[in-house]
Amino acid sequence: HGVKKVNEYYQHWTSDSLNCIKGQRNFRYIEDKDHKGRFTDKTTHEWSHGMDSRRYPVASHITEQRVCRTMRPHRRLAIRR
Repeated sequence: HGVKKVNEYYQHWTSDSLNCIKGQRNFRYIEDKDHKGRFTDKTTHEWSHGMDSRRYPVASHITEQRVCRTMRPHRRLAIRR
């Protein structure tokens, strides 16, 4: 779950978010050397830190949703004394 998924969400920025805004503006995909004008799914490492920090919670949220959908509810055990 990468950058494209993060960009599907509305992002809230504040005046303290200047480094993340700058990082998103300068964030780039790597151009495919064999096909000029096409880009790979890989990204440059430079300017990726802010995007990575937004990507991790989105990825963990999606993973939690999948786990919750596939898990069966636990059966309660009746304990007799």
